[in-house]
Amino acid sequence: MMMRFISLLLGMLLIVAFGSQNVHAEARFFTSIPEMPLMEGLHELPDQTVSFDKPEGRITESVALIETGTQTEITHFYTQALPQFGWQSVGASSYVREGEILEIKFENFEDQFYVRFLISPQE
Repeated sequence: MMMRFISLLLGMLLIVAFGSQNVHAEARFFTSIPEMPLMEGLHELPDQTVSFDKPEGRITESVALIETGTQTEITHFYTQALPQFGWQSVGASSYVREGEILEIKFENFEDQFYVRFLISPQE
């Protein structure tokens, strides 16, 4: 738990210092995943959030509307940001940390583009 806190604190400091796309932008995070930065250009959709705990660990799914930015830009942002929070890449859009797996998926629905973040226990 202490390691997660230290990773979160260090990651927040690094994002604010180096990872901001705009020098004057304030770091933002998902409300349902407080250790997950919310990239500028994404708009979190809280009514699409699913979150619950089970004995094996938490399951949390958050969705953001892509207002600006491309899939490539978003992937690059999270490729750079997530290791600062202790996530290690295990595939193009998959990361692991402390017994959890994070999957990032892009979707198109009714001519709107979304990015979905799913955290679940690692099997």
